[in-house]
Amino acid sequence: PRYEQGFDAVVATMGELLSSGKIRAWGLSNETSFGVGEFMAACKRLGVAPPVSIQNDFSLCFRAFESELAEACAPQHHNVSLLAYGALNGGALSGKYLPGAACEPGARFHFIKREEVGSPQFQHRYTGERSHEAIKEYVALARRLGTDGATLAQAWAYSRHYMGAVIIGATSLAQLESNWAAASFDLSKEALAEIDEIHCRLRNPNLHD
Repeated sequence: PRYEQGFDAVVATMGELLSSGKIRAWGLSNETSFGVGEFMAACKRLGVAPPVSIQNDFSLCFRAFESELAEACAPQHHNVSLLAYGALNGGALSGKYLPGAACEPGARFHFIKREEVGSPQFQHRYTGERSHEAIKEYVALARRLGTDGATLAQAWAYSRHYMGAVIIGATSLAQLESNWAAASFDLSKEALAEIDEIHCRLRNPNLHD
């Protein structure tokens, strides 16, 4: 909406919703560092409470948030918490969609024709060759740490100091339990260093597929 209406118009609308009691807080989604700064400036001009969260794509395979947004949204700056979506790359970071991997009957790939996997109909960036290459390495690391790819991916996301919450999805009780366990899975400094080493070699593969 900001591209069509402008920052002030969006903020003014949020102010009206806050004043009427229809909402208690508001947030941004898929926003840039520039956008965050402009929204904050508009809030200051109009006397409206600023956004408290930003919902952006963020995962082991897409860490673009770290380049500028993490600094802009840090508590000591604009204090906007990240609500991460795509932390599991649509389930791909579990490793179950890698070529040759067994895929349980309830997995979303069973609702899509196999020849369509990797097409725009199913988030091509999650299933491309370079993403698969990175996912293989993260899953292998997870196994060395005594866990699975999904837990590693979510635990890493939770470990980020700017993380407000990781948006989860589950189609079974087992997946929900895995999501819950990831929040308390501690990653050592050595494990985090290994994750960064993989990232340096296969940086943001979602952008390349």
